[in-house]
Amino acid sequence: MSVVNIVPVEIPQSPIIQTAVRVIVLSVDLGVSASIEAQILNTEGVIVAVVPLKLEQPEYSEWGLDDEFVVNWTLQQLGVTKS
Repeated sequence: MSVVNIVPVEIPQSPIIQTAVRVIVLSVDLGVSASIEAQILNTEGVIVAVVPLKLEQPEYSEWGLDDEFVVNWTLQQLGVTKS
């Protein structure tokens, strides 16, 4: 779907700094839910974590035609913000 730059987040006890999130919609159960994969990237663009998420009702209904909703919802679930 898209890669979004985020306000950098340092992982405690680690030299890794999270700087971006790649949001991928893996599957959609029409009218019901969507399975999403959030790939957390470091400063070099390397995946440092993968977080599976499930977008369900009532949020799923808000998606409509605006994919930006899914991106913003995913960032909210991860507790990060766009930079």
